[in-house]
Amino acid sequence: EKNTMYTVLALLISLACANPIDDLTSIFLKSNVFSNVNASNAREFAVLVAKEYRNYEIAMKKSPPVRLTDTFNCTLTGRSNPRPTSAQKLKPADVDVVATIGDSIAAGFGALAESIFGVFTEYRGHSFSIGGAQPFEEFVTVPSILKKYNPDLKGYAVGYGDADSSNAVLNLAVTGARSYELGSQLEALQKRMVEIGVDMENDWKVISIFIGGNDLCDYCSDTEKNSADNYRKNLETTLDTIKANFPRVFVNLISPPDVTLLGQVSSGFCSLLHVYECGCATDSSTSQAHTLYTNALYSLIEESKYKESEDFHVTIQPFMKKMEIPLDSNGDPDRSYFAPDCFHFSGKAHQAAGVALWNNMVETVNKKVSWVPGEPIECPEEYLA
Repeated sequence: EKNTMYTVLALLISLACANPIDDLTSIFLKSNVFSNVNASNAREFAVLVAKEYRNYEIAMKKSPPVRLTDTFNCTLTGRSNPRPTSAQKLKPADVDVVATIGDSIAAGFGALAESIFGVFTEYRGHSFSIGGAQPFEEFVTVPSILKKYNPDLKGYAVGYGDADSSNAVLNLAVTGARSYELGSQLEALQKRMVEIGVDMENDWKVISIFIGGNDLCDYCSDTEKNSADNYRKNLETTLDTIKANFPRVFVNLISPPDVTLLGQVSSGFCSLLHVYECGCATDSSTSQAHTLYTNALYSLIEESKYKESEDFHVTIQPFMKKMEIPLDSNGDPDRSYFAPDCFHFSGKAHQAAGVALWNNMVETVNKKVSWVPGEPIECPEEYLA
């Protein structure tokens, strides 16, 4: 997908006096960005995109999104000495490496976009769990907070590009990924860690997993393939692979989003886009599936095999479990939290999610809460949890 936006843009510029719809239709049929675009509806979607061209501005000239907080009042504790041997005794400063696998939201898809064209860019350096393109004072993510504790932190993404780009660093999330596709991301992650000089045996790694939204968006089309049991099996395979191949690791297993909330963002253009992006969002079975997915994760991490190794720990970070869409001053869904496709996170939402994930990481297990956009940054009592 790395050249999709630029291909579309060049096409429209070159055909400014012609009708590019046929060509756009062909491009979208070859793309997996919008999973429900097919031969029967690709042309209609191309018409929508072409109409948005008048709003297009080149992505790299955009201003950074509004910050949600300027304040960091935590005491910066140092690294443990001697180095910890238990994944449950990690201080923030002990984290050497951050990495992420998952789907388009983890990839930063459309995060800084101001038109539908911008959403084809993966702004990995601004992803809530792995972005490090800007310091905390300019853009809040988990790495921008961790870098305050350990300026030598490795792995955070910078800039934009796909998972194969140099800017991705250890953000190996892939747009459109389902839970059964994480294996290839882990293979790439292991190779990339070696390439950037990670000490696999001694460096402490935080790997965040954000997956399940696309499974839920497809749920009603194949309830067996996308069942909670299969989702659990896919994540079990993922955790087993991490445990076997990534020593000294703390795993953030982030609860999947409730895609049915998209129904609240129902202006004409948004409703049309949702048909292409998440066809099952309005199906009555999907909300129940979301609950089953979340329950499956909680049962999975209680498996004894995940408690037998001192240098492996997995915890659920549930800030999206009971997420509610923020409202504006009129009581309507606040569109500033969404990219122009009305689905993916905007930069503002990535910052809110970054704060929420960080807060979950420093909250004890029985006190972890869902996000409240604008919430203050919590300070760790001692260890990550």
